[in-house]
Amino acid sequence: INNLTNPIKKMSKSDTSELGIIYLTDTPDNIYKKIRRAETDSIRKITYDIENRPGVSNLLRILSAIQKLALLILSMKLWRLLSFDLELINVRPLLKTLKHWMAVSS
Repeated sequence: INNLTNPIKKMSKSDTSELGIIYLTDTPDNIYKKIRRAETDSIRKITYDIENRPGVSNLLRILSAIQKLALLILSMKLWRLLSFDLELINVRPLLKTLKHWMAVSS
C-alpha cells in the first residue's frame, strides 16, 4: 500500500505529511478525509493500472484488502456503481418535472 498523497512512494510513518498515511488509531472521519484527498487523476473510468494510474490503483489495492475482493472484480463493481450514480443524477431532473406535470394535470 502506497502513500495517499504520493502514490509512487510506500506508505511510511516517517513521512513528513500525515495526509498520506492511514494510522490504525485514525478515526473513521479522519480516514475518510484522507481518502477523499488522495491523489488520483481526471479519468472517469475506474481501472487498475499501476504505471499510468498509480493513485487510483493504490486506492483499489486498499479497498481490495479491506473488502477481500480481487482487484478486477472490485474495479468492475465500482465502475457499475459510479455509472448508476451518474444515471441517477441525469434522471432526477426529469423525474421532478414529470412529477410536477402529473400534479398540475390532476
